[in-house]
Amino acid sequence: MTQYTHEIRNLISNHFVNVFYAAAAGVGSDRNPDHTVSG
Repeated sequence: MTQYTHEIRNLISNHFVNVFYAAAAGVGSDRNPDHTVSG
């Protein structure tokens, strides 16, 4: 049971890390549209 809980905890933490980075990238691109356009 502890192994299963450990696996779930890793999946949840990885999921939140991915969501966090995706949100940070989205906010960065939304805040700085000039950088992506002008290069």
